[in-house]
Amino acid sequence: MLPEIAIDEELPPRFFLLERLKKNGVKCITNAKITKCLDDGVVYEIEGKEKTIRGFDTIVCALGVKSYNPLEFI
Repeated sequence: MLPEIAIDEELPPRFFLLERLKKNGVKCITNAKITKCLDDGVVYEIEGKEKTIRGFDTIVCALGVKSYNPLEFI
């Protein structure tokens, strides 16, 4: 759902990661929210518009995380 991928990664590893993805023809869709998983793709929403991509056997969902620690002191 963010505008870029791997923004929390250190610069050198991020650079090489993005280069490998580009070299291997990986399409990264950012600013999107998956609304439905299909057998061969997904339905997602981007800028208020619903779109579908199909014809894949593998889709990687890279989701961020937020720490949950109720014992942590502020």
